[in-house]
Amino acid sequence: MTKLRKGAIWGENDIDDHRVVIPTESDAFNDYIRKIPLKLIAVDPSVSNEPNDLCGIVVVGSTKHSELYRRHAFIIEDASMQAASDVWVKEVVRLAIKYNAPVLIETNQGGDTFEKMIKQENPAVAVIPVKSSKSKAVRAEGAAHPYQQGRVHHINISLSWNYSRLHGSRISPKSPLTG
Repeated sequence: MTKLRKGAIWGENDIDDHRVVIPTESDAFNDYIRKIPLKLIAVDPSVSNEPNDLCGIVVVGSTKHSELYRRHAFIIEDASMQAASDVWVKEVVRLAIKYNAPVLIETNQGGDTFEKMIKQENPAVAVIPVKSSKSKAVRAEGAAHPYQQGRVHHINISLSWNYSRLHGSRISPKSPLTG
């Protein structure tokens, strides 16, 4: 078990031990991503036109096991940014097209404004609005257990470019998409 910093829900080892490292501009990366059956773009919008807050934009995926406790999750890409809504909306649409994935967007702040902006940018992009009823801390607690079980795999996230350049590709032997 990872020793956690005070207030942390999971530790770096919970992420690093199951990380997938593949050069992003490679056939191996594209093949790996294609094997992930469920994908979506998760958006936690920033509502300011002079952004001080980060707009959370994360491409995630999952296996399709009918029993949720057997599913593996993948953090495919983190495109979070500090930007005005017209800028991050373009990025969300680009990712939805790149990964052929719907957009799940939190609507607590901004209501359906952001859904409309995404549809104006590209009407073909599927948008799933979600209103959060619990705090971020409570929602994060539910994510801790799959991390501790090794069922969440970050793909090239939070790694310096030098790591993969020096050490090459590394796919965790525990990854459900290998072999």
